Amino acid sequence: MNKIPYQYIQNDLLTTPQKYQISSYEGPGFLTSYQFSRRKIITELKKMPDFISYSDNLFSSQHVSDACMIIKKNKFSTNELYRSIVIELINNTRNIQVIPIIDKFLKKFEIRKKIFLYYDYKFNKVGDEFKEIQNYILLSFLCLIRYQVTSDLKYLNTFLKLNDTICSVKNLVVNKIDISLFHFLLMSEMKYVLKLLDELGIWLE
Repeated sequence: MNKIPYQYIQNDLLTTPQKYQISSYEGPGFLTSYQFSRRKIITELKKMPDFISYSDNLFSSQHVSDACMIIKKNKFSTNELYRSIVIELINNTRNIQVIPIIDKFLKKFEIRKKIFLYYDYKFNKVGDEFKEIQNYILLSFLCLIRYQVTSDLKYLNTFLKLNDTICSVKNLVVNKIDISLFHFLLMSEMKYVLKLLDELGIWLE
């Protein structure tokens, strides 16, 4: 059924990022491999013992500071910032104050394909640790929210790359929130990608 593996998740993309700019389109077979790979991981996530269906209530018990206050610190936690923005956008998807922050981190990911644990108020990384998988899941979620509101393909593009990165190290997705949220992200990704392909008149094999 799956003649060729989906190439972008064959290696650990946290350690060795994929250089998408030199990639070439490989035809419908590539898209079929992509779909097969994603559906396989979706099934694996759903079978995990801690799996629960996603709902916004996953974040309802979390109390975090205002995002615009967090980024003024000399050193701030990326995870705290992302969770703050997620909660703010769940409450108001059109919150314009956090959009420049999302776009800043989107650009940073596109350049280095890494999300560091800490940054300073100038958005420079503090330290070299970048393997906290929840940060990639949360930024992916933020891209999804922005794509749903704007239909801007830049968000879908980064959304796909983040999900490739997470899929390449899916063994790190182990806690309840991460499992639930990542399952939801992949389900959403498939819906929007297939819709876009249909609009472009591209059908999978």
